[in-house]
Amino acid sequence: MAWTSIDEGLPNEGEECVVVGMKADGSIVQLIGYRSNGDWIMEDEEAAAGGLQVRRWMPLASTRRVG
Repeated sequence: MAWTSIDEGLPNEGEECVVVGMKADGSIVQLIGYRSNGDWIMEDEEAAAGGLQVRRWMPLASTRRVG
């Protein structure tokens, strides 16, 4: 699956995603989150604290084991 810019679209409400964002200090973080009532909710709120700006997202999908 490919990353989707938030400029291109947003996930469905409640759809769990891998999110890439930029913190206020300029560091880049990757988190798991979802959208609820128009807001991003992150699994690790401590890591998301401090004004995280979501840049890209990718839906979490079940993968099938090969072999």
